[in-house]
Amino acid sequence: MKSKRIVSPILLFLSVCMLFLHTACSCTSSNSPASSEKEKEESSVSSAEETSSHPIIEKRDAEAYYNEKGTVLDIVELNENDNMLSEADVFTLLSERGFTDYTITTSHDSTGNIIDSIEINSSSPTKHPIYETYYISESGVVWVVAVINTSVMANPISYNLESGKDTMTIVIEQNFVTSFDNATKRFFTTVPLDTTMNTIQVKTISAEALNQMTMEELNK
Repeated sequence: MKSKRIVSPILLFLSVCMLFLHTACSCTSSNSPASSEKEKEESSVSSAEETSSHPIIEKRDAEAYYNEKGTVLDIVELNENDNMLSEADVFTLLSERGFTDYTITTSHDSTGNIIDSIEINSSSPTKHPIYETYYISESGVVWVVAVINTSVMANPISYNLESGKDTMTIVIEQNFVTSFDNATKRFFTTVPLDTTMNTIQVKTISAEALNQMTMEELNK
């Protein structure tokens, strides 16, 4: 089945819902899903995007900013990072995990500058700091799945908008969150404060894992 695309300022996930990015952009893609059984889920995506705010964060001391939100474990300069994944790497990684319904996109070029959202090429060796795609679980939860540096994270955007909680919930694989600071072109590895973000750690983020995640787990 051909991957679908959703009209989306998808980096709202990165700059607002994750609360750890300085990226201040709105990236869009075209060709929204036409399948009738997806209408309800598409509506949820549209609502999630329209409701989200997108503050522009002025360039400042990024390290101080991240320390305000949690504990900084590591900082890596983009131009000194040999571990970034290529478009081909990410396509294989996410496809093997079952994320094939929607296209994988990036809104940063290889140097970390913001660009218009583009669909990645499954055979391209070009590397970007951030990649993202959508997933809609069997229970109807709309997720944004992101690959930042080498970390995979998933944000249940529809749940976060409807939960009424003061903090966002995000699913991670390690006990830390990876973010990319667009202003300084650096990756930050942090442990967020409980008052900043609710993290749920799983062994592997996959379509199967997101389908199995219950409301009770998200509500913890």
